[in-house]
Amino acid sequence: MFSHNDYCSALETLKSTQVRVFGYLYQVDFGPSVEPSIHLVDRHKRCTCGLGASCPAVLAVIEYLTEGGAEPPDPP
Repeated sequence: MFSHNDYCSALETLKSTQVRVFGYLYQVDFGPSVEPSIHLVDRHKRCTCGLGASCPAVLAVIEYLTEGGAEPPDPP
């Protein structure tokens, strides 16, 4: 999981992060300061990158949903 410093750093990055619905997923854009800058998160809050549920993109999606963001449609 995150150390305190990692968590604080992730929160700072989240402030400039953009989240949108992309097909059946959430697309999280961290901008040029993060590599890779684009992450895809599924409806079960797992990122497609190697970090899975521990990825900071999952925190961005949770914040997005808390603020009233749209959910992606269910896959067929």
